[in-house]
Amino acid sequence: MGSKPDCREFTRSEVNTRMEVRLPSGIVLEGCSRNVSLSGVLFATERSLPVGNSVRATLLLHHGHNEHRIAAEGFVVRVTDCGVAIEFTKISPESLEQLRHLVKDAADDAEQVEREYQARVKSKRKKKDA
Repeated sequence: MGSKPDCREFTRSEVNTRMEVRLPSGIVLEGCSRNVSLSGVLFATERSLPVGNSVRATLLLHHGHNEHRIAAEGFVVRVTDCGVAIEFTKISPESLEQLRHLVKDAADDAEQVEREYQARVKSKRKKKDA
């Protein structure tokens, strides 16, 4: 089930999958995602992280006997009782494509997620060409 409150740029989809979050110190925290969008993730963990802290987030997806990883660099934007909100700042094209499918598959409005993805890709191209 996905949601997109008016204040959000990207649709969030409820996705519960194992995650690892690596801190700049090398410490790795384990937990799970609560929801995911094309721009970030809500990471459920027993630990709190400082807002603004840089992290490397990895979603661990299992398909049969295969494990797929969606990895992105980002930073902590907020901490709530539900978890740690991480905004993605750098993601490879391959991970972004996997993220696109993950969010679309769990969304109420897959077409909206596709429009968001196309707009994000177009925006990245404009920045790259500038």
